[in-house]
Amino acid sequence: MKTNAGTSRFGFAVVLALLVGLPAMASLFACGGPPAQAKPPTPSLDDSASASAAASGPTASPAAADAYAALEAKDYAKARAKGEEALKANPTDAIAHLVLGVCDEADKNVDGAIGHYEAALKSDPKNLAAAVNLSAILVDRKEFDRAAEVARKGLATAKASWELYANLGWALRGKGDHDKAAKAFGNAGKLNPKDPDPQLRRGQELLAQKEPDKEGAAKAFREAISLAGGASGDDGVLAEAGVGLGQAGDASGCATALGKLKEPSPEQLRERAVCKHVAKDLAGARADLDAAIKKKANAQMHWSAAAYAMEAGDDKACKSHLADMAKLATTDDDKAKAAKAPQLCKKK
Repeated sequence: MKTNAGTSRFGFAVVLALLVGLPAMASLFACGGPPAQAKPPTPSLDDSASASAAASGPTASPAAADAYAALEAKDYAKARAKGEEALKANPTDAIAHLVLGVCDEADKNVDGAIGHYEAALKSDPKNLAAAVNLSAILVDRKEFDRAAEVARKGLATAKASWELYANLGWALRGKGDHDKAAKAFGNAGKLNPKDPDPQLRRGQELLAQKEPDKEGAAKAFREAISLAGGASGDDGVLAEAGVGLGQAGDASGCATALGKLKEPSPEQLRERAVCKHVAKDLAGARADLDAAIKKKANAQMHWSAAAYAMEAGDDKACKSHLADMAKLATTDDDKAKAAKAPQLCKKK
């Protein structure tokens, strides 16, 4: 499961299936309902992504197994009660701590969840689910150093965890270590090759490096678009990848990707106009800006539209856009720009 921050978390059903050998269910749920979908995120970052998976955790106690059965029956109160019962019998029961950590997180008790995940890892350092969920919470809280440490320790025994690589990528991104973040997201993508998100994040990190790898970034963004289904793909992926392609210097690719959006926002239309302009499609750029202005006009959009009209030799449209810009201008800078209509809008 992914949160709004882009980090990765295990759903409760999958967590216990991984740890106790019970079959994973199709739906992912937690005590009290599903964890909030906050929208995003290794040892040595050069470790092979094909390393073997971590060993399973300890066998579940009867109470922990009952907690799982209660979840399967959607009896969340019983699931928590059985988790607490397991801890009374064994205060270091890693699976019980994990169960209660997921329940606390679902109930917005983040501090309680952190405590349970830390206890689970103390009892069982190979508890993959606890490492994934704890590192995700720490990224959400911007505790990037701690998040990276948790993810790295988890990867020391679970090198095939794309979730931990992704969360480490987000932690390193937060720390500003874009080179290593790109490697982490790259490993996540190798381990989870059908998900476009690691490719998107890798592309963004390649662009954020001190010496941007624009060619590598463009390749990652194109791969994300392909994984998202191409022209019929997810608008969110198309939008991010399209903007990324523009930043990577592929203006035509940017315009094509943003042109596939089913319902582009005014801002996305403006981004597409910029890419079309760079790709020397002035008519297309003007059309997109006009469409953006019809949806939600602002001073800056009119300023860009005036500039494009001037470039096209359309004196009337240039002056009209600057007049509209003057009406919408809220800053002294925008007002000063709008006042330059007589000098800017001249026929070629």
